[in-house]
Amino acid sequence: MTMIPVEAPIISLFAMRRMDGDWQVLLMKRVGSLEGAWCQVAGKREEGETAWQAALRELSEETGLTPKTL
Repeated sequence: MTMIPVEAPIISLFAMRRMDGDWQVLLMKRVGSLEGAWCQVAGKREEGETAWQAALRELSEETGLTPKTL
């Protein structure tokens, strides 16, 4: 089987936690060009960055959070 390499210049991350037996998902109300839209953490990969590295960086930049697992 031939594998087709896939690369995406952007990442999308859903930050979730379990609290009191229920799952909660973090959504952020955007400003700027997406003003008023509720969105997950997202952003562009930087030069030499893997998708998971970009996801961790964007989560930290946009929320100040550090995940327990990814």
